[in-house]
Amino acid sequence: MVMRSTTSSPRTLPAPAGHRTADVEIVANAAADELGFHVEPEVRVSFPGTGRRDSRQITTRENIDTPVQPVLRERAIRLVLDAKAEPGSAKGACARIGNQLGINPETLRGWVAQAEVDAGVRPGMSTADAARIDELEREVRELRRANAILKSASAFLAAELDRPHR
Repeated sequence: MVMRSTTSSPRTLPAPAGHRTADVEIVANAAADELGFHVEPEVRVSFPGTGRRDSRQITTRENIDTPVQPVLRERAIRLVLDAKAEPGSAKGACARIGNQLGINPETLRGWVAQAEVDAGVRPGMSTADAARIDELEREVRELRRANAILKSASAFLAAELDRPHR
């Protein structure tokens, strides 16, 4: 469900027999929408006369499996790094910007930490180094597998040569 408006006007939905009516309002994330990114809207339900309210994020299976767009990730990282550079706005920058863009603040904090490592600002393993290590480990696994096959083949051939022929 793609929603471009920031809010819909509350609507009263008809209730099944024996149940109360509810006012339903769909609220999209305006900050992310202004940046041109799709963030799942939130549904706010209030039950008139009871003072009860409920708020839930609309989530579909498709949205759970969809990774964050790389452009959104880069922009979010840049916004946090800019906020950290400004005096007085560094504390809570990941939480504030993450909430505005609809990204989990802990996820955003990890992205920012990795970006700082990649830039050399923070100690740690860069993304390029981690990719190279993964590639080398994959190559070592393949070579070990090939060596195991060659050992078993040579043992088989040696056993064949040692057998007496008729």
